[in-house]
Amino acid sequence: MNPNLPVYPTLFSRRKVEGDGVLRVKQGDMVSLSWATDEAVDLHLHGYDIKQKVGPGKMVNMAFIARATGRFAVSAHGFGDSHEHGLLKSRETTLIYLEVHPR
Repeated sequence: MNPNLPVYPTLFSRRKVEGDGVLRVKQGDMVSLSWATDEAVDLHLHGYDIKQKVGPGKMVNMAFIARATGRFAVSAHGFGDSHEHGLLKSRETTLIYLEVHPR
């Protein structure tokens, strides 16, 4: 990873993200989202079709160039582990929004 790349740390616990829930960047910016969580989950950045698995106690990075403008949800799918079944396992929860503004 580029050491000059701004990193936006995004920590969540109890299925809630810290902060105001909106990340604003400019089109063409390099974006790096670092994720940590207290339970296993699959993350999806809609509009960019970026997916990332996150597990408890691990920090993972979602890095990309903000090419498309607009407002995009980062959602979590499948909170928890194999003890959850049915609809609870597949429920989607929006964690934050990425707003990409034109230059």
